[in-house]
Amino acid sequence: MERICRSIPAKISLAILIIEIVLLTVMGIFYSSRFSQEIDKRIAEKLALPGILMNQRAMTYDSVKDFRALSDLVQEKVVEAFIFQQGGAVFFSADPAKEGRVFTDFLAQEETDRLGKDLSHVQQIFFVAENGRHFMSSVTPLLAKGELLGGLYLRVSADEIKKEKQGVLLFFCVGAFLAIALTTLIEAFVVHRLFVPRIIDASASLKKYADGDFSARITRVGGPDQLGELMQQVNSLLETVAEYTRKLHTLNITGEIFARVMEKEEVLRIATETAEQQLPVRALLDGEGDCRSIFSLPVHNDTAKPPGPVVRFSGIADYRELSSADASFVKALSGLMESALERIEAFAKIAEAEGKFRYLFMLALEGIFRSTADGVLLDANPALAAMRGYDSAEDMVRSDKNLAECYENPQERLKVIQILKKEEKLQEYEVNMRRTDGSIFPASMSARVIKNSRGEIQSVEGRIIDISERRLREQEKRQQLASEAVARAKVLLVEGLEKKNKQLQEALEELKCAQLQLLQSEKMAAVGMTAGGVAHDLNNILAGVVSYPELLLATLPADSEVRGPLAAILASGRRAVAVVADLLTLAQGSARVKKNVLLDSLVEEYLHSVEFGQMMRGYPEVQVTSVNEARAMYISCSPVHIQKVIMNLVMNAVEALASTGGSVTLH
Repeated sequence: MERICRSIPAKISLAILIIEIVLLTVMGIFYSSRFSQEIDKRIAEKLALPGILMNQRAMTYDSVKDFRALSDLVQEKVVEAFIFQQGGAVFFSADPAKEGRVFTDFLAQEETDRLGKDLSHVQQIFFVAENGRHFMSSVTPLLAKGELLGGLYLRVSADEIKKEKQGVLLFFCVGAFLAIALTTLIEAFVVHRLFVPRIIDASASLKKYADGDFSARITRVGGPDQLGELMQQVNSLLETVAEYTRKLHTLNITGEIFARVMEKEEVLRIATETAEQQLPVRALLDGEGDCRSIFSLPVHNDTAKPPGPVVRFSGIADYRELSSADASFVKALSGLMESALERIEAFAKIAEAEGKFRYLFMLALEGIFRSTADGVLLDANPALAAMRGYDSAEDMVRSDKNLAECYENPQERLKVIQILKKEEKLQEYEVNMRRTDGSIFPASMSARVIKNSRGEIQSVEGRIIDISERRLREQEKRQQLASEAVARAKVLLVEGLEKKNKQLQEALEELKCAQLQLLQSEKMAAVGMTAGGVAHDLNNILAGVVSYPELLLATLPADSEVRGPLAAILASGRRAVAVVADLLTLAQGSARVKKNVLLDSLVEEYLHSVEFGQMMRGYPEVQVTSVNEARAMYISCSPVHIQKVIMNLVMNAVEALASTGGSVTLH
């Protein structure tokens, strides 16, 4: 079964079979529906015939009572027939019980929904009753002198009609099946004869070719159709592959020969012989020119000058142009030649570089060495031998069997190997080394490891520099830096002492100022105590000066002439009390009494005082005015002190304008 599914003829036959099935199915559906419509049309014409005859008066209305005559007329079995009026009442029927009743009472549900609603034309319906039987009903309009009287209802059994339709469909299906089977067998036979033998032969030939038989070819090519052309192209492809394989084998052999050749001339000779053996060409001599050449080895651009020797070839007989396979062969042979020539040139450069390296190695001023991972010295230069105290590098290699003996401490060798195993290199590592006479010298070592393909350390290469002179220079530099540091420290110490001396002098000056301030404070305290005593004495004196005018003003009438002088005496007494309060403030350090007063009232009180009037008489060219604020501003203060502040401010402003004149405004 799997073989059949993979068969190309089977697939082609299956595709054709599917196409035929689809086409015949579409045709069957179409023609079956057409046949069914023709049968329905024929039956409809038969059912409409009694109504037509009644309209033509060729048949009476009583004929509906004779089902046999109607069946013979319509050639179908009539199971129900009656005539109903336009209003729907039955007035002619084989069953007298139906007369006078509405005709829809005797119809099935499918008939009620579709028949008798429009009597202007013939109406028909095919339906299936509840018992499974098939019926076909018809309503034909009845006319008399062009007027609609009612309708003729006929119902016939459609079981035979259904069987007839099924017979038509069965006949078509059987015919389609036979046609499909016959065409499938024919096309399978034809496809098998046309394709299978050639495909089997091609498959067998390709299998032989895959197994290594490059002489295998397709023998059953067949006629000049698409498959025949494909077989011919496959044979051509097999010949091309065989030719490519043969030339590839030749190229492999030539490449192996090139790998052993060490001369460029030998490479050119072998390439020339290989090209002449595999292609119908011959090499051109130097005197023949290149006008007839078809390619050159190695291949190069004709517009550019070849970098080395080139061999040109011309065709033999009619061979004037390279085929695709020959061009690929020439290109591959040219690549092998170039690789061989580059390898020979690279070997020459390597040999030259090794000579230069050996020369530099021998003349280097720093010691260079190469050793095994175990510490066996393999090679050294004369500089390292001289550094260690040997006459030559050969003597050192023969004598130093273990490099650990070259170190002052043999454990340093193990430490160096551990670093190299971990980091794979060593940079400027300082270590003390030993000469042959036993003396010690400091050295700087740099080294790296050489590993094989397995990742194992194969050898160690490095250089050693005697840093004795550098150590001496570093020691001298350190001593110089130390002396400079001592001198710089001395300078810093002197500067620090001078700075501290200056700070001490500043502290003494501040101490003297503090002492003077303390003396001044003590003096002010004494003055305050004195002012306090004087204030108490003055309070006792001013008690009568203030109280007696108040008593007199309280007893004098309002129009008394002495009220003015007494009020002036009372105001002066109160100002004297304010002066005494200032003395108490000086003695106690702050005002004793604070009140919430209106600032504008303090300003107005001063402007109406005797002191202000006396001052303004001395400065008539200066005007003093005040501007009251729109809103009342109260402050918590000592009123006496604020009045003195206002007085001092106004006095200073007036004295400043004394020479030029002007105005002073209090806000």
